[in-house]
Amino acid sequence: MLGRARASQALKIRGPLVSPDSPEYETLCQWFNPEVQWRPEAFAFPLDEEEVAACLSWAAQNGKSVAVRCGGHSYVGLSGGTGLVLDVSRLVDLQLDEQLNLGAGWKLGPLMSALAERQRMLPLGTCPGVGLSGYLLGGGYGLVSRALGLGCDRVLDATLVTPALGLVQATTQDSLLWALKGSGFGQFGVVTRWRLRPEALRPVVLFRRYWPWAQAQAVLERWLEWAPRADARITSYLSLVGGREPQVSVGGLFLGDGPEWKSLRWGPPGALQEWDRSCPYLDAMQFLAGRSQNRSPAFAATSDFLSRPLAPAAQGKLLKLLVTTAPCSPQVTFDAYGGNLGSGDGAFVHRASLACVQAICYRNRNQPPGVNHDWLKRYRAELAGHYSGRAYQNYCELGRSDWKTAYFGEDWPRLVALKERFDPQGILQHPLSFQRL
Repeated sequence: MLGRARASQALKIRGPLVSPDSPEYETLCQWFNPEVQWRPEAFAFPLDEEEVAACLSWAAQNGKSVAVRCGGHSYVGLSGGTGLVLDVSRLVDLQLDEQLNLGAGWKLGPLMSALAERQRMLPLGTCPGVGLSGYLLGGGYGLVSRALGLGCDRVLDATLVTPALGLVQATTQDSLLWALKGSGFGQFGVVTRWRLRPEALRPVVLFRRYWPWAQAQAVLERWLEWAPRADARITSYLSLVGGREPQVSVGGLFLGDGPEWKSLRWGPPGALQEWDRSCPYLDAMQFLAGRSQNRSPAFAATSDFLSRPLAPAAQGKLLKLLVTTAPCSPQVTFDAYGGNLGSGDGAFVHRASLACVQAICYRNRNQPPGVNHDWLKRYRAELAGHYSGRAYQNYCELGRSDWKTAYFGEDWPRLVALKERFDPQGILQHPLSFQRL
């Protein structure tokens, strides 16, 4: 037994090991959401599966929890904690033939570029710094998902180092591959490799429309009728930005070329601006990423799903909340489901939804903590009853009393049983862990 030794003194790996007295430590403690304030015992960067196993073994012997991180974009810092943060970002090999075999440490931006060079693509999100594993484990919705499915629908197999059984292939373990496709939160082991089914690279049309705020409810109502039922090659979002100068816009991608898009293009009249751009998929995703950073202004967020169109009265409440004077910057985004999202296996329980709804509220550094949470409380009090009661794993939040059913529906008991099989000590632990209560 190693006793209660510090990781920097007792955990021996070839990869970097950053402790609180290391010069890099403070930078690593700058989480994506500045409201997250974890101070881990150490950050470990294993170079292979043996070193991942060594990290888990050290944690088990010393009574430490382990959080798994790659991009570190968890809204509430589930990739952090007070124990050991195991960062897989050094695991970035890649082999491609008919299938894609790659290390679990890739981030979405570099992976999209690497695949485009090889004339391949995957349904990925637009934030380049997000880690591939977190994205896939939470389902993985992106702007070609109505055409190509979720990111997790491309998963053929995964390699994990588990606390109880060591190195395993997901396809050899009953229900494990099913759970990895959408349950989220890195619960059963540390994924070290993925085997995925890529798609031949195809061109896209990038589109965006803007309307005056006076038309916001009419645009929202018509978008909710159109977007979930549109041609499956169209994946779109509607954005409502509140504040003193509120904005309403619709954007998205069409998986096809310009001439095809002309017969399908959408938009109610009266737009202030509208444009369409035919371009390679990689160019479109890089454009949408804009100046994405690995650190956001401080924010609080919540998510919901629509199982039926939002009633006009609820639309009115939403728009009023967004323009009511508030000491923070709220916005609500609707992501269209439907199309080919309805098919696929795995633990992602939201496939039948019409749209996912994310409400996010930012505050600047001069505003007191809590002002953005206060706005979200008012939002939930006004709108929660108009949604399905479900929530998106990759927009995780704390404080929901219904989080088990919101994220996992009826799958919770099955997921808890798998957790007890692969991590009975609860070494992989955070506030939304699967331990039986």
